[in-house]
Order: sequence, then C-alpha cells, then structure tokens
Amino acid sequence: MVDLERPYMGSEDFAYMLKERPGSYFMLGGRTGETDMPFHHPGYNFNDDLSDPMCRKAGDHARRRASFA
Repeated sequence: MVDLERPYMGSEDFAYMLKERPGSYFMLGGRTGETDMPFHHPGYNFNDDLSDPMCRKAGDHARRRASFA
C-alpha cells in the first residue's frame, strides 16, 4: 500500500454519485518497478499475478464498508 503525498483528483465526479447512493472509491495499482509503463501507455503490460490479491483487497474493503451500513 502506498499513501499519496497529495490528493489525487482523478475521481472528483464520483462525489456526485455518492450524493445519490452510498459507496466508496479507492484505487488499486500494480506497479512493480521503475520501468513499468502507465496504464494508458501502449507498452503497458498488466501483471496477472496481481489479480487475486487485488480482488481480495477490493472484497475486504467492500465487506468493511458494508458493516457500517
């Protein structure tokens, strides 16, 4: 897990969705080294080994959020 040094504005529209329905927003990343390409770069190569841990993390987050409902 990486804490960002400053706020990331990539999801500012999501606040409008939260006015209508409960939810949460978080980002999952898969950077493994300095030579990794950004998501929209033509040389981007998704690391398939991250699928399982990322899905588990998303599921854990959803279960924690559901317990507050």
